[in-house]
Amino acid sequence: MVKPRGIFCIETSQWTAQRRGQPSVVPLLRLIESIQGTPFIHRQFSTWEELERLLGQVTRASYRRYPIVYLACHGEMRRLALRGKGSKNHVGRAVTIAELAAPLHRRGAGKVILFSACSLMRGNDGELRKFVDDTGVRAIMGYERDVGWIESAQLEVGLLASLARSRIADGKSLRAALADLKSARDLMRDLEFRIVPRRAR
Repeated sequence: MVKPRGIFCIETSQWTAQRRGQPSVVPLLRLIESIQGTPFIHRQFSTWEELERLLGQVTRASYRRYPIVYLACHGEMRRLALRGKGSKNHVGRAVTIAELAAPLHRRGAGKVILFSACSLMRGNDGELRKFVDDTGVRAIMGYERDVGWIESAQLEVGLLASLARSRIADGKSLRAALADLKSARDLMRDLEFRIVPRRAR
């Protein structure tokens, strides 16, 4: 049996400011850990400066055994919605895909990024592929529309567990891992879940 890879989770600390009672994703990670022994790291952020620092951390050699980056935050079309430095409002800053790529520039080799954020993957295919090319990650994935917490959690727990059990080296091995999630195919379609793998060279 392949030893599970680890998950490095970066989660907003501001869920409840807009969604009353919005839970953390930590219980999902604990469930996966308890069932298949997948280790995880959980870090929280509230500003772009904190997120930028954490994205830089995931590329360190000390986190090589944590190739799955799980970023949970409020989203909008090709942007994360979060608080800017010094902002008193919950949503004071919209971080673009290009800005998200900057801390990972040419340092994302071996990583797969799951964006748990509404509508982040909607729209321009070229912009998403540029993120993959510029960062060197193996793939990015996420939602093209707004999604509910229960539906997204249902998909993400199975997806994270499958990714942690698999050796994801390229688009082909990623598709093989996703093929194991037969029960999630309809959910992926309904939630407009999109995957952009690194192109073969």
